[in-house]
Amino acid sequence: MGDRSCGTHPLIPARVLTPRVRPRPADRASSVGLSQIWSRWSDAIVVVKPDTVLRWHRAGFRLFWRWKSRRLGQAEEEVSPEVKALIRRMAEANGNWGAPRIHGELLKLGIDIGERSVSRLMPKRTASAPPGVGASGGVLPWSTMAYVVTKKRPAT
Repeated sequence: MGDRSCGTHPLIPARVLTPRVRPRPADRASSVGLSQIWSRWSDAIVVVKPDTVLRWHRAGFRLFWRWKSRRLGQAEEEVSPEVKALIRRMAEANGNWGAPRIHGELLKLGIDIGERSVSRLMPKRTASAPPGVGASGGVLPWSTMAYVVTKKRPAT
C-alpha cells in the first residue's frame, strides 16, 4: 500500500485493465452466415479508435449547425435603404416596441420582411436609459426605480 498511497505506483498496461472482447455464439453464427452470403464481408469492417469517432461526430455537428444557421431569404443587402430607415425611425419613435411589433406594422404596410431581419436592422439599445425605464426599454419595478433615483441624487 505504500507505493499506491504516494501516487508512485507503476503504470499498468491498458491491455490488463481492459479485457479482450470475446465473441458470443450468436456473433459467430452471424459472421458464418454472412460469410456464406458475402465472401468479402470482412473488407467492410473498419476498426477505429474512440477519439476518431468523437472527431467525426464533432465535425458532423459543426457541418449540421453551419448548414442550419445559413442565411435564407432576404439578406440585409437586399433590403432597400428606405425600409432600413423606416425600421430605425419606428424603433426610435416607439422605444418599447421590439422586432415582433415593428415586423407586424411593416406587414400591415405591405412590406414583406422577416422578423429576424427587422431585429438585425433595429438600432442597438443603449444602457443609459431614463429613470423608470430599463436598458431593454421595459418599465422597471417601483423598488428598483426608487433605488436608482436615490443613488443618483446628490447628498444635501
